[in-house]
Amino acid sequence: MKTIKEFRDHFSTEEIKLLKEIVCGKLEFSVLEQQIKDFYEDSYIEPNENLIDKLEFDMEYVRLI
Repeated sequence: MKTIKEFRDHFSTEEIKLLKEIVCGKLEFSVLEQQIKDFYEDSYIEPNENLIDKLEFDMEYVRLI
């Protein structure tokens, strides 16, 4: 699980806005795909879990969405 500090350290304010659009389905995942993969490279992702679901969960947890 990521913290708000980790989000703010890794993504710019504009990128966080784009992440919200991706989670809401308004933008394609591919827009920030590499940055999202880099963000989660040190995290364990369940085999049946995709990055958009993980991103949505973490963003809800830190109240970014």
